[in-house]
Amino acid sequence: MPGIFSSLNLEPNSIERAKQQALRSKRRLLDLSNSDFAALGLAFPKSVLEQAATHYLATRKYQPDPQGLFALREKIAADYRRSGGLEEITAESIVITSSSSESYRLLFTLLCDAGDKILTPAVGYPLTEIIALDAKVEPKSFTLDLTLNYCPERIAQAYDAKARAVILVSPHNPTGAVVKSDLLELVPAEVALIADQVFFPYQWHTNPRQHAGSLIKNRPVFHLGGLSKQFGLPDLKLGWIAMNQVAKDLYLQRLAFLNDTYLSASYLVQNIAIELFSPEGSKWTELLHKRCQENITRAQQLLSSVPELDCPLPDGGCFLFPKVLLENFDSEKFALSLLGRGILVHPGYFYGDRYQSHLFLSILANLADLESGIKTISDTILTS
Repeated sequence: MPGIFSSLNLEPNSIERAKQQALRSKRRLLDLSNSDFAALGLAFPKSVLEQAATHYLATRKYQPDPQGLFALREKIAADYRRSGGLEEITAESIVITSSSSESYRLLFTLLCDAGDKILTPAVGYPLTEIIALDAKVEPKSFTLDLTLNYCPERIAQAYDAKARAVILVSPHNPTGAVVKSDLLELVPAEVALIADQVFFPYQWHTNPRQHAGSLIKNRPVFHLGGLSKQFGLPDLKLGWIAMNQVAKDLYLQRLAFLNDTYLSASYLVQNIAIELFSPEGSKWTELLHKRCQENITRAQQLLSSVPELDCPLPDGGCFLFPKVLLENFDSEKFALSLLGRGILVHPGYFYGDRYQSHLFLSILANLADLESGIKTISDTILTS
């Protein structure tokens, strides 16, 4: 059969089948892979969203801009200057998209011809590989070091003449690694950086927080951001691409033209998003980040107390990726065993862990559920 993914087996995997069976049986299931902020009691203040939506509907008009609503781009640019000192980011260097996924798709199309390569971290969230294949681009992995941090030598080893961009996710999903230096110093300057910083606010040890692209000079840099993680609003689909001066000079006109072809970002959501960058929005994000920091600190303490687990406190993120030190450990079998006890985690192979030695846990649940779930994980390991 012709067409993309026609040869793939798209049936649910063993974890998903067991999850669905547990849900059908009405058994209580504590989902420690869940990243839905609102469902976990972290809903953005309703009043702010209602007021913004009401104001838009009262003055409703549609004046599309290839780069997105200018007033929103001004707010985003000011946030970059305030949060990370990126003075070169202006409203004119930002393009609004419907999501980070669309941002990736636009950039792969912009930067690559069919058969060109994008360098991606392994382990990693398995989104970019699918989008690259959709764009007729080859994803090529570079490995993290033994501590699951970025390594410039390993990035350089993955480079070849068909590489058009390197993706650095900071904080990295799922390891929490944060970019702290110019990791592309050994890669030719014409290779672009796609700096995915949707988890930028969730940095726990970097003060002040730094944008990955601010550390990497003299090459095109595309900063990716979005509402989903910054404000805990995955249901309000909106992302953006912010360019440094090199990227803007080389690519802005073509990127705006490409974005104008689709204009996927909802005009309603763009107008609502303006009000998120407000004092009320800032107060909310401070509370959100405080809870996440408390949760990740407590969860790491509990997991580290188990001798069979290696779980250092990550530099950032809303998740943990502990390594299980048991001989012949199989993360898929272990995840299925936990499902039998009412706990859902992701096995490490979902994120490219070739050795099946890691587990993935979101830390967004309320603290009591998080502690209960980790106790079950610990008990299951001790009886394995």
